[in-house]
Amino acid sequence: MALAELPAFGIPTPRLLGHAERDNQAAIVTEKIKRVSWHSSWRIQAGAILARIHKLQEDDLYGELQDLVGISDRL
Repeated sequence: MALAELPAFGIPTPRLLGHAERDNQAAIVTEKIKRVSWHSSWRIQAGAILARIHKLQEDDLYGELQDLVGISDRL
C-alpha cells in the first residue's frame, strides 16, 4: 500500500510490478534498485525524505494504509 501512495507525496519508491496472496501468505515484486556508491551528500537527501514521511498525516492516506499506520502506532 505504501508503494502505491508514497510517490504521490514526492517520496521515491520502487515501482510495484506485481503481487499475489494465497492461504495467509502474500508476496510482492518490485523493480530492482541498482546499488550505487555512497556519497555523503545523500545523507541530506535521505533526511529530507524521512522528514516528509514524518510530516504525513494519517488523514492524507488511503483507508487501509491509514488503518495499518494506526495499528502500528499502538504497538
